[in-house]
Amino acid sequence: MKNDSSTPRPFRRVVLGIAAAMMGCGGGGTGGDLPAAPPSVDDRVAAPPRPQTEVRGRAAPPQSLRYADEAAVYPTGQSILPNRPTTTGGEVASFGIVPDLPPGLVFDPSNGVISGTPSLAMPPMQFTVTGKNRDGIAATMLTIEVREALEAPDLPQPVQASPA
Repeated sequence: MKNDSSTPRPFRRVVLGIAAAMMGCGGGGTGGDLPAAPPSVDDRVAAPPRPQTEVRGRAAPPQSLRYADEAAVYPTGQSILPNRPTTTGGEVASFGIVPDLPPGLVFDPSNGVISGTPSLAMPPMQFTVTGKNRDGIAATMLTIEVREALEAPDLPQPVQASPA
C-alpha cells in the first residue's frame, strides 16, 4: 500500500497495521514512518474467545444468631413448643449444636429448630449452636434444663348427695 498523504493519518495507521498483520509481517514492515498499529477494538472482538473462570461475589456471613428461648426449662414427657432461631446477616446454610441435646429433644441442622419430647430429667446445661455459610459463622449459647413433670395429685371424687 502506498503512503498517500491525502488519507488521514489515524486511518492509515489502522489500515497499514491490519495489512501487516494479514501478511504475517509481525510488528514491522508497515512502511513509511508509521509505527505498527495497536489492535483495534474490532480486532479484539473478533479474536477467539478465551475460556473464562466464573468469579462469584462473596455472600455475606451470618452476623448474629438468637433463639426465642435461650434459657429453656422443659418438663419430661411433654412435647415442647419448637424453639426457633433468628439470624441477621447472610443466609445460614447449616446449623450445628454441641454437646448433644438431652434424650427426646431433636435438633434440625437445616433450620436450627429444637423440638421433641424430653424423656429424662437433667440439670441446667449449656449448649453452643452455630449457624454458618461459606463466608462465615455465627454462634450463640443456650441453657436447657429438663425437670420431672409434676403430676397432679389424685383428688377424691366428689360425693353425690342423695336426695332427701
